[in-house]
Amino acid sequence: MLAAALVLAAAPLDAQSAAPRPNTRHGFWIGFGLGPGSTGEDCSSCSNDRINGAAGYLRMGGTVSPHILLGGEADFWGTSFGIGGMTYTTDNGTNEMEATAGTGSFGLGYEFRVGRNFSVSPYLSSVASAPVEFKLNGQPVASGEDIKMNLVQIGVGLTWH
Repeated sequence: MLAAALVLAAAPLDAQSAAPRPNTRHGFWIGFGLGPGSTGEDCSSCSNDRINGAAGYLRMGGTVSPHILLGGEADFWGTSFGIGGMTYTTDNGTNEMEATAGTGSFGLGYEFRVGRNFSVSPYLSSVASAPVEFKLNGQPVASGEDIKMNLVQIGVGLTWH
């Protein structure tokens, strides 16, 4: 709902401007986004339940041209406070279990210019993993099946150009 409210608020603000805002993207840029996220597992013995939590991104880079930005992005998700990639760690005081995997991502978004060097960006993104590798107390463990993780995010980002 927050994403929809910001998008709806941004459009009238831009339309109220008497003169069109020039595309002044140049140099360094930075942005972040926040919204709900949902993660799930894909394997024969996995539950079909998804786990919901806060998700977002931090990205930064440089401007190649007024229409092309080049940079890097780190995504995060958590049911309590925390940041990570496609790495999951749990520790019960006796044993520590860690799961890691290579990932790929895809996202869609659009920047609504609301100031000379500021944009609001509603977005939808997805991250999916290759089969997960497990370690128990630092030692590799065979799971007996390919377990893949996925994350879906929707939110609103803010970018300063």
